[in-house]
Amino acid sequence: MSCSSGGHKDSQKLYTIEDFASHQEGIEFIQLKEEIVHLSEGMGHQGEANVIRVLFKKLGQ
Repeated sequence: MSCSSGGHKDSQKLYTIEDFASHQEGIEFIQLKEEIVHLSEGMGHQGEANVIRVLFKKLGQ
């Protein structure tokens, strides 16, 4: 969590990839990954950011 591009400063209040991976009931993950992206979203969200990308399909639909 060395980026200063925004987000909560207390790491205990941030999601981890394991938080998402542990909730598999009723869904199929299409994409679940951590990556570093470059943000340019206004004054409070500039520069490198650690993000978790999640894309899933709800089963039974």
